[in-house]
Amino acid sequence: MGMYNFEMELSKRRSEKNYISEKKMYFYFQSLIKAFSHLQDHSIAHRDIKPENLIFCGKSYKVTDFGLATIFSETTRSIAGTPEYHSPEIRKNYKMRDFKQIDYLKSDVFSFGLTFLEAALLIDVKTINSSFTQNAMYSFLSILSKSNVYASWFVEILSLMTNFDENVRPDFKTLSKFLDNLGSPSIFTSPFKEFEDKNLI
Repeated sequence: MGMYNFEMELSKRRSEKNYISEKKMYFYFQSLIKAFSHLQDHSIAHRDIKPENLIFCGKSYKVTDFGLATIFSETTRSIAGTPEYHSPEIRKNYKMRDFKQIDYLKSDVFSFGLTFLEAALLIDVKTINSSFTQNAMYSFLSILSKSNVYASWFVEILSLMTNFDENVRPDFKTLSKFLDNLGSPSIFTSPFKEFEDKNLI
């Protein structure tokens, strides 16, 4: 089989209603977190994370298409990327035409979390974007949690990555450290867990 991207796999799986196995999902997730953590070490923001830009190579997916990537700095004020995968702060800035300083590293985390949320639920990102609010995001996460397809730590990590408050979102280096120490006491406090406990859905 030739090279293919993550969207091609997801499209096929959606048509067959064939969920990615836990083992594969966590392997894909962890290997890509490591890749983006490496980019963060060099202050590189990809700015266009989406399934089409993750290419299967060997045993897992690799990051591709660095056409919009930038060295993150205090002067990075431009808007770039695919709108459906934009973080809330980018969407807000674009709507207001207020291109103030954006933490593109944290925005990349959101895009990555959104990519894996749609992969875990086997839904199109347009479905998630149909009601783009924090509570709607929690509702999708609750569906995933109740499905019991994937472990609770995975759902909670996705909830932090897709949190609308960029200050709540961990960066890739923090995520990588967490994944290296699975089983240890969690270093995160998940607002989604509190949301679920209050039965607000």
